Parts: sequence; structure tokens; C-alpha cells
Amino acid sequence: MSVSQIVEGTFGPAVPPLLRMKRIYSSSQIIGGFTKGQTEFEACATAEGQFDEENSVLSLELDSFIRRVDLVSKEEHLKAGWLPKREIVREHVSSEEAPDLAREIFHRWVHKIQQVMPVTVCA
Repeated sequence: MSVSQIVEGTFGPAVPPLLRMKRIYSSSQIIGGFTKGQTEFEACATAEGQFDEENSVLSLELDSFIRRVDLVSKEEHLKAGWLPKREIVREHVSSEEAPDLAREIFHRWVHKIQQVMPVTVCA
């Protein structure tokens, strides 16, 4: 059996790249609240991190959304024009340094959202 046969999947299915990824980081944070009209909202940031051990690459998916604060409506993640768009950050890093780097990148993402978040929005 040759290496090319293994890679090409001649002796069985090749392992998809995502299955080689190890989940190493998951975080969400409420950034703060604001009011639009009579409705209270909170802005949130999320991060999901995977580590490709074969290539020593951290891949971190960063996202943000707003949601209503009231408990009577079903939770719905809403987008707002002032929120940063979803980003995927990839960095070459050792497996030992990857979790700390993921936390640092998420901290910068949270700060980015804090900088653009309104205190009060008039309807």
C-alpha cells in the first residue's frame, strides 16, 4: 500500500479534513445591553476553535449577534448592521500555544464588538 493510495482513498475512504480537526476552544460572551424603542437587547460574541494537529493550524470561527432580553419570546439570534461580520481566523501555532492564542483572539473580537455597540438606539 503506497502513501498516494492512502491519501486518495484507494484502500477505503479518505479522512475528510474536518475530521482531522480537534475541537480545542468554544466560548460565548454577553458583551452588553442596549434599548431600541421599548425593547431591550443584548449583544453577544461567540468563538469556536479547531486545531489541525497534522498542519499545526488553529482555525477560529468568530461570530456576533443580538437577541432580545425578555423571557417571553423564543430566543432568536439577530444580526445588526453595526456588528462585525463572521470571521474565520487561521494561525500556524503549536498545539501547546493554540488554546491561549484562541482566548487572545476571542478577547480582541469581544473588544471589537464593544467598540461599535450602541448604548441606546432610537426607534
